[in-house]
Amino acid sequence: MSLDVLSRPTVPLAYGLLTIELAAERGVARERMLEGLGLAPAALARPDTRLTLLQWGLLIQRSLQLTGDPGLAYEFGLRASLTAHGLVSYGAMSNPTGREALQFATRFVPICTLAFGMELRTEGEQAVVEVQGRIPFGPVRQYAIEMYLLCWVNALRQFWPKAAEQIELWFEWPEPEYYARYRERLPRCRFGMGVNQLRTPASLLERNIHTGNAVTAQMITGQCERELSLLGGDGDFLDRVRALLNQDSGRYPNLDTTAGRLFTSARTLKRRLREHGVSFQQLLDESRHRDSTRLLQNRALSVEEVSARVGYSSPANFSRAFRKWTGLTPGAFRDHRFPREATTAALN
Repeated sequence: MSLDVLSRPTVPLAYGLLTIELAAERGVARERMLEGLGLAPAALARPDTRLTLLQWGLLIQRSLQLTGDPGLAYEFGLRASLTAHGLVSYGAMSNPTGREALQFATRFVPICTLAFGMELRTEGEQAVVEVQGRIPFGPVRQYAIEMYLLCWVNALRQFWPKAAEQIELWFEWPEPEYYARYRERLPRCRFGMGVNQLRTPASLLERNIHTGNAVTAQMITGQCERELSLLGGDGDFLDRVRALLNQDSGRYPNLDTTAGRLFTSARTLKRRLREHGVSFQQLLDESRHRDSTRLLQNRALSVEEVSARVGYSSPANFSRAFRKWTGLTPGAFRDHRFPREATTAALN
């Protein structure tokens, strides 16, 4: 992603206001937080105002420095209401199940922030939401990821009040000292995992959301597509297509389904992909390659099971495709990249 996105107004005002509010509760004046950011008081009163990523990053950095409270990311995530995320919130609430709500959020997360990508997938009986940074965060990276994952924990709690009991958060860094102050308010957290994820039983996501309404969901989907284009998210067209090609027990959307989710025709989607120098099949194969290399790390899955999960009816066809991608068979790749001893140690 081009770094010019840092200076485009893309961040919802609600994120900035909550950052300022948390600092104010800890004795930091609003004026001190806003100093030199180029944000007029009148702009903070307009609901359509958006901050740039640079402005929001500076607000975060100031809040951490001036309050001396490194745990503010947890507080932000726990405090943020579901509706703080604007249209994406209402669209998620309008979907009938938790899985469809998260699929919607994954698709339209750039409306909330262009700083992150989200991937939703199923690993056995677990549903996994993985957060991937798309910009250089510098000193606020840990804050941003903690805040973002906690926002989604809070969203699931509002769908189902007892959801936190079934959620785990995985973080790549060691356990921070401030975690102890928040332990009782958070779901179970695991540190030093090498990834940043929200994990929950896949069965939880099949539950109905009481606010779901198919007509409203369809209407908001159209609005979100238009908003995404206005924000410039359309410039990352390939990223949007890739986001729709996430592996979920072997069920990848075909060309027509993907085009429908982008509110365009299959013919137009093919043309636009050609303009970017790729085909739909290439992107699908890219997704299968990505997902199969991840699944091969789990030695509890046979090569045949991995083959089925990434949409191949024949293990032989999968093996030929995998050799084309990597130069190795799936079994040889597994033995080379994920030796049994290292994999066992990582799981213990």
